[in-house]
Amino acid sequence: MMEVIRLVSVAPLDGSAVIFNMNGAEESILQAAHGFVSSHKEWAPSVRTMINLEGFGGGGRELVLQTGPQNGWIASAYAASAPYPFANTIAEEIFQSGVIAGDTDFRVYRDFGGIPGIDMVFVSENGHVYHTVRDDISHIRIGSLQHCGENVVAVLRALSLELKFHPVHDSKLGQSAINSNHPLKDQRVVYYDILGQFMLIYSESVSGCVNLSVAVATLLWARHHQGWLLGRALVCVIGSNTAAFLAPISLGLLLDYFCPMVWFGCPSTVPVMFGALSLSALIFARKRLETSIPLSDPLKREDLLFSAAAVSSAVVIIFGTCISVRSVYLLSWQIAFPLLARAILHRLSKQPTPSALLAAHTLGSVPTFLILAQYYLIMHSILFPLVGRSGTELPPSVLAGLICGLYVSLGSVTLSTLTLSPPGGLSRAARCGLLVSAGVLGVLVLGRLAFSVEVPKRIFMQNVLRRYHSEDGTINREDGGLWVNAMDMSGLGPVEPYIQGLSTAAVVNCSDVPSHRYCEMPWYFPLSFAIKNGRYVEHRDVAQGFPGWAAPVRVNLVAEHKMDGVRRLEFAMHGPSHMSAVLPNTLSGWSLGKLPPTRPDCDCHWVFYLSLIHISEPTRLLSISYAVFCLKKKKKK
Repeated sequence: MMEVIRLVSVAPLDGSAVIFNMNGAEESILQAAHGFVSSHKEWAPSVRTMINLEGFGGGGRELVLQTGPQNGWIASAYAASAPYPFANTIAEEIFQSGVIAGDTDFRVYRDFGGIPGIDMVFVSENGHVYHTVRDDISHIRIGSLQHCGENVVAVLRALSLELKFHPVHDSKLGQSAINSNHPLKDQRVVYYDILGQFMLIYSESVSGCVNLSVAVATLLWARHHQGWLLGRALVCVIGSNTAAFLAPISLGLLLDYFCPMVWFGCPSTVPVMFGALSLSALIFARKRLETSIPLSDPLKREDLLFSAAAVSSAVVIIFGTCISVRSVYLLSWQIAFPLLARAILHRLSKQPTPSALLAAHTLGSVPTFLILAQYYLIMHSILFPLVGRSGTELPPSVLAGLICGLYVSLGSVTLSTLTLSPPGGLSRAARCGLLVSAGVLGVLVLGRLAFSVEVPKRIFMQNVLRRYHSEDGTINREDGGLWVNAMDMSGLGPVEPYIQGLSTAAVVNCSDVPSHRYCEMPWYFPLSFAIKNGRYVEHRDVAQGFPGWAAPVRVNLVAEHKMDGVRRLEFAMHGPSHMSAVLPNTLSGWSLGKLPPTRPDCDCHWVFYLSLIHISEPTRLLSISYAVFCLKKKKKK
């Protein structure tokens, strides 16, 4: 950050000023970013675009998680300027769908400030250290900092030039700042890097034309097959893909029930254990279903199965394009190159040999294989460490099995040449795959490798003091203790030996007390839907308070008024820098602005208070944790 500031100060941007907004409070529901866009009346309205820096761990490459919205000129500036591009539309659509439980300051700048920009997120090689005592500079490679710095400086300068040559209309806070002259000013775009060397970017309309062209070419290629034969081949392809998809998910269900998180300490075993099982299931199912295809010539059988797999993908491409799913470009890649290789081969030879067909098909599948491998590494870096801190209701092994099954199913076009293998070869390969999967699973279960020093078990532990007041304000009951929640599906079993009284403590289950808000427990965030079956270790001496509580919470009723059947209550609440309040669903209004709908998990209103005065973040080695670069209009002298 400081080096970027130095470079920009030595060589100022042409036509734009830069605001370096280094704010904390990102983990407090993005309040600092909201405070900037809603309260800074001088700077916030002048911001035209921004770069938000985030992280899912310590170091790694910075992935463009999302851009826009609809401001294609921003993604175009990144593609043209970043020396080490690392971006793809699939990551953007997955994150914006809400599948990944997370959020960044980018949303606040976009939704509340009307500011378009780029969201860059460090995709870590060591995401397990995220938010632990090992989340320090020693776990960040110098190359990561250099990589990020060069990209950020280059993109900053590119965005500044875009704003200079394609002026942005003046806008007020809350209105979208749109580049008025750029050809991609109001379009969604499809973008992806090619192995970090360069980027391809084009509008969604161009992407639709490309996708539909590939789909039409596929249908034309398959037209020479008889309809009933193609139908049987489609049943074979869809059936084998379904088996490949469901087999690892079924294994994941068994693991999550009997030994959840068993692979968490060795995530590199996931593609071996689940992938080998998925591939074996595909081979067994295909061998069984191929018997319904009355073709003895292996070349004709292979071409029929390839056509069926390509047609099934083409149908998905057409459907995805019609509902504006930009990520279907990956399926177009999967079909286009093998189809092109086959077309060239048949142009050169009317009767190609099996070895020539295998060579051409393999060569055409290389681009797809490289892209899929790159995308798997991204998901591996983000999702697998994330399941260790996403709550007790997320099934990690099912997720891992789903990813591996989806990858093998996506490779059905590439795997069509399996029918050219020697007799008995496929069966031996399938059995070997099952043995490999079982062997890896046995090592993981017997080795108890789920958690280690480098891959820690995460829990949420709070000292709790509860006081129950009657309507006149007197305390009629109080208790205190240690409230412990697990952050993953394995529960609290692994830490029971280390916390006295935890094994016999009462389980806190919100379903047992539906009439009480959040189980009568002081949730720091409203996560009772994601974190369940915590335990409350009650201690009598804790009820007297804790020595470190310099600012105990006090709630006092200041005034009460009744008018026209409405009861108006005024409270004064005193306490530390972070406080939460849960209010009943009987409210008709409050002084905090427009009353939002009640939360579905408690049928109540939840308020989080954060004071920016004398605040510290004890889980951080530095109080400044996040950074946003904002480009604003430079004032003329």
